[in-house]
Amino acid sequence: MKTLSRSSTVSQSHLEDIQQAIQAQIEKSTEIKNARFLESQTALIRAEERVKFEREVLDIKEDYERKIRKTREDVFEREKRLDAVF
Repeated sequence: MKTLSRSSTVSQSHLEDIQQAIQAQIEKSTEIKNARFLESQTALIRAEERVKFEREVLDIKEDYERKIRKTREDVFEREKRLDAVF
C-alpha cells in the first residue's frame, strides 16, 4: 500500500469538510426523496377520495332515479284508477 508523502497528506479539517459535504448531500437527497414520496402519497389519497366521492354521487343519483321511477309508477297507477272511475 502506498503511503502519502508529507506534501500530499490531507489535513484532518479537510477530511471533516469532505465528510460534512457528503453528509449534507445525503441529507438533501433524502429530503428530496421524502418530499417526492409524500407528493405521490398525497396524489394517491386525493385520487382515492375522488373515487369515493364519485361513488357516493352515483349512489345518490341511483337512489333518486329509483324514487322518480317509483313516483312515476304511482302516478300512472292513480291515473289508471281515475280513468276506470270516470
